[in-house]
Order: sequence, then structure tokens, then C-alpha cells
Amino acid sequence: MLLLLDLYLSRKSAFKNPNIKKRTLWDEIVREMKQKGYEVTWVVAEKKMRNLRQTHKSMRDNNSKTGRGRKSWEYFEKMEEIFGEDANVG
Repeated sequence: MLLLLDLYLSRKSAFKNPNIKKRTLWDEIVREMKQKGYEVTWVVAEKKMRNLRQTHKSMRDNNSKTGRGRKSWEYFEKMEEIFGEDANVG
């Protein structure tokens, strides 16, 4: 999981660039993951990142509301590094 997050983070600015196809970036990430022994497709990697991003958003939403118990998540800090400054997370 951390490998996926690190590979995404290293391409963060490219993912924001509308002139670069996201599929190309996901293919690069999958290629690097396969070199490390992970057998995934770009569809699986992209869906996993979408799910992680949604979990991050709901954690942020929950923790920003008063009266709710704070939740923790082992990937929260890494997700903050990737998506924390985005005003519209999700």
C-alpha cells in the first residue's frame, strides 16, 4: 500500500496536469509495482487509490466535526501529504 502511495506522490503534479493522460501515469505505476513483485492492473491500482482517497476524505470530515470521537488510520499522514492541501478532497 505504501508503495502505491509513494508512486502516486512522485507523480502528483503530473496527475494534476490536464495534458497528461491518467492512464499513462497508472501504467507507469503498475510497471514499477510489477518490478517490486506486485501483480496488479492499472484498473485495480486506480480503484484502490480512489477508495483510499474516499477513506481519507471521510476521516478528515469526521475529525473536523465537534462532538465526534477522532478516528485514526495508519495511512492518514501519507494521504495528508498527497491530498491534504486540496480544498476539494474527493
